[in-house]
Amino acid sequence: MNENVWKILIVDDEPEIHTVTKLVMSHETILGKKLNFLSAMNGDEARVILSENKDIAMVLLDVVMKTNNEGLGVAKWIREDLNNKLIRIVLRTGNPGDAPEMKVITGYEINDYKEKSELTSNKLRTLIYTSLRNYRDLTVLDHSRQGLERIVSSLSDLFAFSSLKDLLAGVMEQICSHLFLENGAVYGLCSGLSAFREVLSDDFQIIAATGDFKDKGTEILKELLPNGISGCSPDNLQTQEENLENDIYIRCIDASNRGIAVLIFSGVDKLNQDDKILLDFFINNAAQAIRSIADKEKTDAISA
Repeated sequence: MNENVWKILIVDDEPEIHTVTKLVMSHETILGKKLNFLSAMNGDEARVILSENKDIAMVLLDVVMKTNNEGLGVAKWIREDLNNKLIRIVLRTGNPGDAPEMKVITGYEINDYKEKSELTSNKLRTLIYTSLRNYRDLTVLDHSRQGLERIVSSLSDLFAFSSLKDLLAGVMEQICSHLFLENGAVYGLCSGLSAFREVLSDDFQIIAATGDFKDKGTEILKELLPNGISGCSPDNLQTQEENLENDIYIRCIDASNRGIAVLIFSGVDKLNQDDKILLDFFINNAAQAIRSIADKEKTDAISA
């Protein structure tokens, strides 16, 4: 899912339809994102644009263009050739007699059908809002499914360090996806609380990260947490620490011989109490996995 805009493809052989649609919606913000309209004048152009833009959320698709069923051909191609089940397809026609049969709408998984004359400004806004919300929700569910598959696949190797990394990355992606925490999350290790509490020193090592933190070092964390954190202490490692100013959720976990494990989630200001309970549930399970691995390593070291 594009993090900054919603991409919407208009497929219509009437240039004025493109112009009017963009004019009506040009300054709209939906679910926190601007709209980016792409234009195709026929089915062939639409296929090229769809092939090059995997994150298109919605297609406003004319039924009749060069041929009577050109729009239906594009819809079928999206579902079968692209195998894209997430994109929202809305058919539009200027002639009520061009309406496809219900079995065609069902068979091609078309999400809505509208006559161009009935799409007033308000109805167009409502249509696009509803379609984008559905696309967002379906995308979140799809990401959650992938996250679950990733977690399950790593459980058989839970006590291997690389599997812990995979496990936590999967858990964090799932949490962020469920709760719409688009900024992302970090899991890291440091030798002791002093290394993390006062400032983020070189001792802090990022093990797994998602979103804005992926493939980046600790500098981005220093910007968010210039003074480190004050709530974690040797006697209070399980306390949830919330930095409301920067919308940060932090959990420090005693990882035994690994030192201190730290889980950081950004963008928690918009979470309600139920969301925070869910976040806490996931983190508690992650903490249990971390402690189990640390205990196993300690036992193995003694046995050796």
